[in-house]
Amino acid sequence: MVCADCHVPEPGGRGFLAITYKGQCNDCHGLKFDTELPWREVPHGDDTGTEAAVEGFYAIIALKGGIAESQEPKLDRRDALAAWVAQKTNAALTMIFERKTKTVIGCFYCHVPDSAGGPFRAAPVMMLTRFLAPARFDHAKHAPIECGDCHGARHSQASSDVLVPGIERCATCHGTETASFQVRSTCASCHDFHRPEFGPLRQTVAAPQ
Repeated sequence: MVCADCHVPEPGGRGFLAITYKGQCNDCHGLKFDTELPWREVPHGDDTGTEAAVEGFYAIIALKGGIAESQEPKLDRRDALAAWVAQKTNAALTMIFERKTKTVIGCFYCHVPDSAGGPFRAAPVMMLTRFLAPARFDHAKHAPIECGDCHGARHSQASSDVLVPGIERCATCHGTETASFQVRSTCASCHDFHRPEFGPLRQTVAAPQ
């Protein structure tokens, strides 16, 4: 994979669009829950809907008589049929919501448990769309530079790594306003000067008479 497989520039090119499950993840990380139902996926982002969807899938199969012979309950007994649906549903939900799963289909491959919810609750993934928000960095102006020249993704081993380069990397191309062999830059080239959140500048002491 390359950076552009997941990171899509916003229309102006300055930053990047937010990464979403449907937009970037779904093609590789599907939400299938049963090898015998490869066309079925559970809804993403809806814990309650996932439980209802899985139970509904198995209930429809049971009602239509699509149960494998080795798993066939006594269909003339409603309680046996309901027990089969419950067993298959619980097995699928355990796999989907298993917190220690090593497969790519479990919710907790990407999510952490939501401590404020119930046992089958996954907390949203909090992904920043922009680091160093007050800085004036424009990716479009740096398009000729490879992503890996500034972002050390090739050597990253953990999602907790913040791959924003330090100023020493910027200094390899940017110099002061008097630089001869570098891009001439001032503080305001990268940093906001007037910060509206601090309010207007005011005189704090009386001027001498």
